[in-house]
Amino acid sequence: MAEPDPKHTGWRKLLLENLWVVIIGPIVVGLAIAGISGAFKGLTSEKPGPEIEALESVVRNGASEHEIIDVPNSDFIGSRQTGRSRARVEVRLRNTGERRTVITDAVVTIRKLIAVPPCGVGGGIEVSNTYDVVLPRHAAEGDSVEFPINQQIAPDGVDRFVFTVGHSRDAGEVVYQLDLAVRHDNAKEPSEVGRVLIALPGAPTTYRLYLDSRQGCGQEVIDSLREAAELEGVRSPQLERALTAVDQAP
Repeated sequence: MAEPDPKHTGWRKLLLENLWVVIIGPIVVGLAIAGISGAFKGLTSEKPGPEIEALESVVRNGASEHEIIDVPNSDFIGSRQTGRSRARVEVRLRNTGERRTVITDAVVTIRKLIAVPPCGVGGGIEVSNTYDVVLPRHAAEGDSVEFPINQQIAPDGVDRFVFTVGHSRDAGEVVYQLDLAVRHDNAKEPSEVGRVLIALPGAPTTYRLYLDSRQGCGQEVIDSLREAAELEGVRSPQLERALTAVDQAP
């Protein structure tokens, strides 16, 4: 008669033959289930979308400069605003999200406009120029102009775009308060990115504030510029100096 196996005698007979299977088995199954669940969650959930953060815009808006040119199909000589004196707006954006953002369009909305009365006699023939954004001839507060951009910003990236602004040749001198926005990633509504103040065709010259009504200037010019000085928005140093000088006008 064979002797009983000592491993199956006494208290040992109460243990299962493979204790490690009992201990490790549930752990392995649990880890497998957690891995499958995590993988499924990763496949079905989306990363947080792109988030646009607007940095302060930069405005270049000095006095309007003109160059003499020949008027096409005529014997007259005209003038045209130089490229370097055209008003420029630089919009800077940061993508704080975890996905790349695609910017498709920019929207410029006129929030406020103030016409500055003409001062002095008119000049010669003004020839059309080319601008990225041309404000409507009979612009009204609330009017918008939209134009394509087609730029991409990587996660945690910073980018910028620059555009020139002009208006109709016969619009005179106008100070515009503009709201800026961009369309991106098929969002239903554009994202606001800033507010700027520009004067077209260029920043007013301060000498006009000291001319009297006999020279075509008067209190209306000062009043209009004082109203413009109260408007909010990023502006160029030249425009800021001109609007600040209004307080020192006689």
